[in-house]
Amino acid sequence: MEYIEPHFRYILTEVLKNSAHATVRWHKENSNGKSGSKVPPVSVCVSSNDEQVEVKVTDQGGGMGKSVLSNVWRFGYTTAHDSAAGLAGSEASTGSGLAGWGFGLPRSLIYTRYLGGDIEIETEPGQGCAVRIVFPKAASEKSLELLGGL
Repeated sequence: MEYIEPHFRYILTEVLKNSAHATVRWHKENSNGKSGSKVPPVSVCVSSNDEQVEVKVTDQGGGMGKSVLSNVWRFGYTTAHDSAAGLAGSEASTGSGLAGWGFGLPRSLIYTRYLGGDIEIETEPGQGCAVRIVFPKAASEKSLELLGGL
């Protein structure tokens, strides 16, 4: 079970980082110069049944258009406006020298499928995204414990 923890942490960190970044960027670009307006939260919902554990991360980061959504699983595809700034801000938190270069979501999908799960993205352009991460219960028990420590 020890092999699950680093993969789960990576997947969750990547999804949360992307959601937070999109929410802050969308809010900044669409606040019409209103100072002091609050950035909406990114929400995380964890549920389980006898067969699986689901983690759903929902944001208000403006969503993705079809062209972006069709490419997010491709290695090297990025929507980062400034990769150098993204690298500096993200590398410290993830420990990855690949931050901002389009490797996070594809790696997350590979890890999730390796553990017998899947990732789905629902998007509402102009609103936000919901990322649904599902693991089989057997692979998820250790991961569910990690969520208690967040």
